[in-house]
Amino acid sequence: MEKFTTFQDAVETTEVARRDFFRLVFAGGQGLVCIAYKSPLDTSMSEEYYEYPSQLDEMCNSISARAQTLTHVYFCPQLLKTRKRVKGNVSDAVG
Repeated sequence: MEKFTTFQDAVETTEVARRDFFRLVFAGGQGLVCIAYKSPLDTSMSEEYYEYPSQLDEMCNSISARAQTLTHVYFCPQLLKTRKRVKGNVSDAVG
């Protein structure tokens, strides 16, 4: 296992692995990915939605930028049909 000297080293070094991770999680699927961010300073959360797979790079770049600020990052493990995280919106579009 690789050891990192700073948190920033870990964030920068894991960018390629992050893309590979999402490719494995969503396989050949298509739909919207919900990424949620929680500030470490308060209880606020925000959500962003990305078309998968066409916006994979944009999504990963956003995650990397937010990770630099120690923001907690969460993702919905199902692809969605619309920009709302509810069971009825889970996409069944698999490549």
